[in-house]
Amino acid sequence: MKQTKYLFVTTHFEPDFHYGGVVESSIRLYKYLSQSADIKLSTVSKSPERVQRIIGEKGKCYKSIFFHGFAVSFNAVLGIFKDVREADVLLINGIFTFPVTIAQLYAVLLCKPFIVATRGGLEPWRVAHKKWKKFFYIKLITLPLMRRAQFIHVTSDMEEQAIRALGFNNVINVTNGIDLEMYNDLPDKYSYDGFRDKRFIFLFMSRTDKEKGLDILFEAYRMLSVKYPERAFLLLIVGPDHQGYLKRFNLDYEKENIIYINGVYGNDKIKLIRRADVVVLPSYSENFGNIIAESLACERPVITTTGTPWNEIEQIGCGFYIKPDRQPLFSAMEQAYLLGIDKLEQMGQLGRTYISENFSWKNKARVLFSYLEKLS
Repeated sequence: MKQTKYLFVTTHFEPDFHYGGVVESSIRLYKYLSQSADIKLSTVSKSPERVQRIIGEKGKCYKSIFFHGFAVSFNAVLGIFKDVREADVLLINGIFTFPVTIAQLYAVLLCKPFIVATRGGLEPWRVAHKKWKKFFYIKLITLPLMRRAQFIHVTSDMEEQAIRALGFNNVINVTNGIDLEMYNDLPDKYSYDGFRDKRFIFLFMSRTDKEKGLDILFEAYRMLSVKYPERAFLLLIVGPDHQGYLKRFNLDYEKENIIYINGVYGNDKIKLIRRADVVVLPSYSENFGNIIAESLACERPVITTTGTPWNEIEQIGCGFYIKPDRQPLFSAMEQAYLLGIDKLEQMGQLGRTYISENFSWKNKARVLFSYLEKLS
């Protein structure tokens, strides 16, 4: 009996962590999908040799030439065509970048069944942002290709509603997860060598894009600093600043007790989350928000917004779920600051239990693979 050949196409892969949470989720999803079947990987990188050393014979990485975030690659034009031609079933992780777009096109031309993951790309806030730049691309390329997919993969109820509103009924809702093996033995709170400040830490850890709500975070933090001038706290911003977005805020880092770190990954990321007292993700739009799951796995309470799909955290008692505006964000940060360490630790323990019971990547990949099997 012929063995089904599966292909996973994603824009970036390890070690290109600076492109955000989608890279982290791609790595974990591929890891556990690979435990169910022989599945090849096809991806793009500015430095493909680094990626190729990691994936070895399990896939191909093609060199991007320009617009590296969008992953434009001349080598991928023919390379991904060959990858798709050799595959029987595809899982395509994204809808906008160069490699995932041509992978969908080739799948249609070669009559290969495929699942495509939207990764929040069609949520209303994101579509409205730079609307006219995206309008024709979505109308002429994105949606026609998606209509040829056998299934549309989403990672939250909010995202599912947005996709169904566009007329798609073949939606499968499988959230991202947590690689629980990474969080079995949590490090000490002061284990991160690069940062040993003893003050109360509000941690923002993500890409510094407009959708992440940094504008209201800085406003709320400044309001908190005015009300509590002794400033026994600081704001720690961790994440790549690809577009120089932070410059527009005219931050006086030393005076305002704000520290910026370009990016921390792997075990150091877990150590730094553990050092935080509260993790803040005030996004206007998120299809999942990996840092929320990661923070709860690290026993850290969170503050996030209704732009993310984490409405259950207040019911569970492991965080604050607020509107994406400076006043409710200020109120949540103030409440967290005044709660006391014991109460915050208790909230963190509730969050860890919730994540462990509901967000295992192993289980998520198993569900998603069952849909791939239906196409084989």
